[in-house]
Amino acid sequence: PISAFAHTLLRIDSKVSVTDPSQIHHAYALNYTVDGDPDDSFLIYAFKSMTGGYDNAIEIDPYPEKLAKYLKDDERDAWT
Repeated sequence: PISAFAHTLLRIDSKVSVTDPSQIHHAYALNYTVDGDPDDSFLIYAFKSMTGGYDNAIEIDPYPEKLAKYLKDDERDAWT
């Protein structure tokens, strides 16, 4: 549900990662999502996500770690 409702991930490049893409480990990921209740059913989760029924959550992590989590653990696609 998080992927479909109220989720954004932005890559924030450093000066180093902009000038040299092989230095991507210097970039950060800003993850904006909802802090939903995993015990809610899909319909309740979707409704609350779209109508502001949950608090927001903002995380800042190293980009390579977040990308690896997306691809491996969450089995998501990542478009850059």
